Amino acid sequence: MKRLSQCLVKLGVAAANRSQAVKEAGRLLVDSGCVTPRYVDAVSQNYGEEVCMVIAPWLAVVHLRDPELVKKNGVGVLTLKKPVRFGFEASESVRLVVALAAQDTAEHLSQIDEIGTLLSCPGQMERLCRAENEEQVRKILDWR
Repeated sequence: MKRLSQCLVKLGVAAANRSQAVKEAGRLLVDSGCVTPRYVDAVSQNYGEEVCMVIAPWLAVVHLRDPELVKKNGVGVLTLKKPVRFGFEASESVRLVVALAAQDTAEHLSQIDEIGTLLSCPGQMERLCRAENEEQVRKILDWR
């Protein structure tokens, strides 16, 4: 899982709501030079399910395909100190937020594929949510 095991990681983030969680995930990509600061603004203003999806119990994926805002490919993984309700119908509380930055469709689909592969392994999400340091996160993401 090359892309995910090389991701940016931030653990135990305190977020009171979905807006704060999404902004923190976006800041990971900004701080690493993957996206411009406008990416965080755009994601925050365009909350719909096309930008932020709860794709599994505890997991939300944040992504915005805009070539003007993405400088390089990257993935950010953020664990939340306390679960946050994202407010979409039938969604559970989110404990893990994955932010994606892709310069093209092929990369974007590869990133999504790796997340799908991760979800297919029982217990991976729980292990990620309980990880105590970045090394543990990367080891979990590089499981195959």
